[in-house]
Amino acid sequence: MIDLATSRTVRIALFSRQQVRRVFFADGQGTKHALAEILAKRFPEELGFRLPPKRRPWMSEDYRMDLFDAVALALMLRSYQPISREISPASESF
Repeated sequence: MIDLATSRTVRIALFSRQQVRRVFFADGQGTKHALAEILAKRFPEELGFRLPPKRRPWMSEDYRMDLFDAVALALMLRSYQPISREISPASESF
């Protein structure tokens, strides 16, 4: 996917799980559910009712957690200060 994006001159940004956690948790430690709770409180009308119950060890992850992952990445990208780096555009032939 990264090669395709760069060949189409699409800007990309990659974030690790630790980078996301450092933005939302002062000590960089926190669970996915704790992050979802933070986001549900920040956007109560949009996300509050979508917050799944806390997962038990024998339960699989609720499909709604993907929504909270996406919102966290969007907020991360919004506050992201990119490192200037030029990527030469690849020639396209259609």
